[in-house]
Amino acid sequence: MKRILSVLLLAALMASLLCATASAESEQRSLGAGFYAIGTADNVTIEPRTADDIKVDPTTAAVGQGTSEYYESAERLSVTYTGPAEENDQFLVLLVTGNGLPTASDTICYIDQTVTATGGVTFDVYPMLPETGTDLTLYITSSREDFTTIQVDMKYAVDDTYTEYTEVLYTVGDVDEDSYINVADAARVIDHFLERAPLTGSALLAANVNGDDYVNVNDAAKIIDYFLERITGFQ
Repeated sequence: MKRILSVLLLAALMASLLCATASAESEQRSLGAGFYAIGTADNVTIEPRTADDIKVDPTTAAVGQGTSEYYESAERLSVTYTGPAEENDQFLVLLVTGNGLPTASDTICYIDQTVTATGGVTFDVYPMLPETGTDLTLYITSSREDFTTIQVDMKYAVDDTYTEYTEVLYTVGDVDEDSYINVADAARVIDHFLERAPLTGSALLAANVNGDDYVNVNDAAKIIDYFLERITGFQ
């Protein structure tokens, strides 16, 4: 009997050590206004810059359920086209709100540029930015007969729209962060659900074992099931 109990105890201990590591976003500082979700196009380079024409390096913003490269404090765009072009070819850049074809009412910046002898063309797009967050579309067109209009989608956000994303490592089910998953973790979930000891930060993330964004008795039950080896992992 003692041997059987020892084996069961060892099995329970091994089950508690089999943890699934995950990561998620954590509330961080609010970001200032800037461009984000800037698309790409062949032969086009877009470099966000400050009002003083200083290059802006991206940070990572928590956007919806995912993340996006975010260019905080960027107010202008350096746009370079390096595709087929000959001296004196005419190129036009338009930046418009929305994602439809440009009209007089939604165009917030346009620049007409001539190709130099060195080839290629660079535009300094310095628009009157909208007062609310919005989708933007950048168009590049040309007088060349063989040129197909280029479209690049992007977005603009005002101050405090998004927060900076910082990856937080945690172990699903290990609510008390002691490297074991057992009844103590289930108890922490119950205490949180009954508002006796609210969970925060990585502990709260670890407690949401069924991934439904709510921490309640269902999560506690799953932790118990995992500890008793009724299930092998969390969904």
